Amino acid sequence: MSKSMKLILTILVLVLLLVIGWQLVNEKLSAKPLSEEEVREKVQSQYNAQLTEWVAKEGYYSATMELEEGLYEIIVRKEDGSVADMRQVDDFSNGETSKETENLPESPAQPMSEEKAMEIALKEVDGKVDDIEFETENEIPFFLVEIERTDELEASVQVHAITGEILSINWED
Repeated sequence: MSKSMKLILTILVLVLLLVIGWQLVNEKLSAKPLSEEEVREKVQSQYNAQLTEWVAKEGYYSATMELEEGLYEIIVRKEDGSVADMRQVDDFSNGETSKETENLPESPAQPMSEEKAMEIALKEVDGKVDDIEFETENEIPFFLVEIERTDELEASVQVHAITGEILSINWED
């Protein structure tokens, strides 16, 4: 076998090994969404709670869970099982009901109103609301609020439709 043939064969083997290695690394690093059962187990183990209700929605799960302290409503993101919202609806220690643990939307399972989203966006960016749209991206519901300022800048504010969290603010001239 000639030297050039050995060189070509060696290069082909190296390229093949690189492609196979790249595919294996890519497969290991790509995040796979959790199954519904995995998300349920994660919530139950994280809070050591009994889930009394579980409803799948677009982009999230809505659940009611029972802890020693009381009954809680919880919103869990489908893609990673992280908690987007949680509020106490019944306090077993002193009989109180519907006690919110943080400033959360009135109904965590339903998207907030456009007016509420505008109010939240205007707290972040001063100006006048030009447009508002309800959108979903990667199964996350949000309002896109466009705000015009007096200095000719325009901001696009993404407000999570369930939690009211500001997801992003983009500025344009």
